[in-house]
Amino acid sequence: MYYHFTNSKGWMSSPCGIVFFKNQYHLYFQTYPYSPRYGIMHWGHATSSNLKDWNEKDIVLLPEEQYELIGGVRGGSVIAHNNKLYAFYGSDNSISVAVSEDGFSFEKYQNNPVIISDHLLSDPKVFKYKNIYKMLVGDSFEGQGRILLYESEDLINWSFVNTILENRYLGSSIEHPNLFMVEDRWILMFEAGKALPHRMLFSFVEFDGRGIAFENSSDPFFTIETGSDFMSPYVSNTKDGRVILMGWIYNRQLSKENEGSVGLLSVARELTIDMKDNLIMLPVDEVISRAVKESRFVVYDQGRLKIMLEGKTLFSKAYKENPELLVLEDIGLVEIFVNNGIENITMVIC
Repeated sequence: MYYHFTNSKGWMSSPCGIVFFKNQYHLYFQTYPYSPRYGIMHWGHATSSNLKDWNEKDIVLLPEEQYELIGGVRGGSVIAHNNKLYAFYGSDNSISVAVSEDGFSFEKYQNNPVIISDHLLSDPKVFKYKNIYKMLVGDSFEGQGRILLYESEDLINWSFVNTILENRYLGSSIEHPNLFMVEDRWILMFEAGKALPHRMLFSFVEFDGRGIAFENSSDPFFTIETGSDFMSPYVSNTKDGRVILMGWIYNRQLSKENEGSVGLLSVARELTIDMKDNLIMLPVDEVISRAVKESRFVVYDQGRLKIMLEGKTLFSKAYKENPELLVLEDIGLVEIFVNNGIENITMVIC
């Protein structure tokens, strides 16, 4: 890849942390380093000075403890506190924490797990709200996806607060929950078990520290991504306060084409809200200069926008007018930003 990060070998999937710490960005991600297929998860690591050029580092978390042997060290999040990084990860029906002073070496808390459940928990996302730390956890309970909320004063001792979302129409699971502010608006974003019409959904909400209320309760869920190959959103902040998102790009075709490594991450995308109340997603300034307005893979013909490869149509969608495009091309994929980032289309094209 020219400017999309992929690891050197094995399976790679969801980002688990993007944090500016000790003068550089640290990116953590799920990986199975021994084969280009899904396996017991580890945490990989990469660093960057500019959100554009990533340097792969050694594995930081391995499944070594008894409570990790089934689920591995699965998805989660990282937060800085008292000049240390706290990494939270799921392992089947539990949540655990590991601490690092440099971002490269983590020590697991001796009394892990810090949260235990009798059903599946996934992708703990920790953030600070006023003077309390909050944790969103994806959950699957009795065939219904939910998002649970916990809180802590010290990042170690956690107590359950509330179930902030449960909806049987979203499918049997909810993963990768994010709750964050863009300007002065709270946004809930997650990956649903069921596509409506895409699995990556977001809502404008009000948040009081214990629960959420949808700004539009009659039709609360929106999608900004219409491509088939973007998933597992992770939202964070840059050193200068911009809200950014990175996600996992994957298509089964990647497994057929690659023998050494499988999976890659999107470029960092900045989130803003425009004058018409639309959530906007565009490449960060550090990357946007690489985008082009015309691509050999993208055509608008007879009212349809198409992604093409060697005469084969990979994607087709109707538009009344020729949309304005910014396209990031890389080896085997395109990220397309439609009409100034109101919509995104991410596609593997190998």
